[in-house]
Amino acid sequence: MDRRAFLMTTAAAGTGAMLGVGCGGTEHAVGEVMTVDGPISPNQMGFTLTHEHVLVDFIGAEQVSPDRYDRDEAFGKIVPHLQQAKELGCATFVECTPSYIGKDVRLLQRLSTASGLQILTNVGYYGAADDKYVPAHAYDESAEQLAHRWVREWEEGIDGTDVRPGFIKVGVDGTSLSEIDRKLVVAAAKTHRRTGLLILSHTGYATPAVEQIEIVKAEGIHPSAWVWTHAQNEKDNAEHEKAARQGAWIAFDGLHRSELDRDEGPGLPGQRTALARRGLVPSGRAGRRQLPPPRRHVHDGATRAEGERVHQRGDPHADGCEPAACLRDRGARDVVATERWRVDRLSERVRRELVKRGSS
Repeated sequence: MDRRAFLMTTAAAGTGAMLGVGCGGTEHAVGEVMTVDGPISPNQMGFTLTHEHVLVDFIGAEQVSPDRYDRDEAFGKIVPHLQQAKELGCATFVECTPSYIGKDVRLLQRLSTASGLQILTNVGYYGAADDKYVPAHAYDESAEQLAHRWVREWEEGIDGTDVRPGFIKVGVDGTSLSEIDRKLVVAAAKTHRRTGLLILSHTGYATPAVEQIEIVKAEGIHPSAWVWTHAQNEKDNAEHEKAARQGAWIAFDGLHRSELDRDEGPGLPGQRTALARRGLVPSGRAGRRQLPPPRRHVHDGATRAEGERVHQRGDPHADGCEPAACLRDRGARDVVATERWRVDRLSERVRRELVKRGSS
């Protein structure tokens, strides 16, 4: 299996393993994935785009509102691109825009129905960008109170609808956690404990990643409930390995082919070689990197393995869910325009990349 095929398989299988966690405290069974139209099983996810945005409003938490755009106009602009992605083999679309930065679940339901894509939305707040998108009440309320808000959306629906979140999405800045960012992470951990929803955290760099893992553990939750999103921003692969060995998911959701193959300096291996040595992409010897046998534990009704082992193919549950890496080969920066949170260039770039991957 070549690298592209490996990454395709890992992205689809890994996402199912990640998002198919237990949903404690509800009537829904362990192992279901919650879409905007209700639950599905992980094996229904198919080819999955694991970190996307269809509409984002950068005005800030104080002014953000659906009244700032025409929902019908937005629908008309977005839906053709999603329909084409569906035609080219995409089955599931993980929409990562949090509240107070443009999340619109009514729009997502319409897009899901019209495109045929299974769309997941989220619960949580975005503390990155110097907290511009954190609502005022988050400063006044405790982490427990925020978690109560988020759990209520899981139990009753988001914004007065019957749409329920499929995961928790928070964001933090790239340095040591601020007081508000720390509160958001604690609230996310408390929400996970009561819902079983996976935590995707806009993190980027090792410093906030390490601190978040410690918070999750302090809340009595295994790191496999947490995803280090945008981990490609951290250039020290040893930090990825440390987090993976604790059981955390490592999401390389913006890899650039030129970065995979480039040399990092005189006498230093390219990132592709470095990632292969970490077991995060295949080495030239086929097969996966061998590591000491992982310890197993039960978490949210699924057996998971601690370590950084990654499946090349097949059932991700064959020998335990693998919380090591969720790899998505985004390719060159022009692959999916939603990486820059735009929709006007999505169709052609998704089409071109899926064709390269042999999905059409």
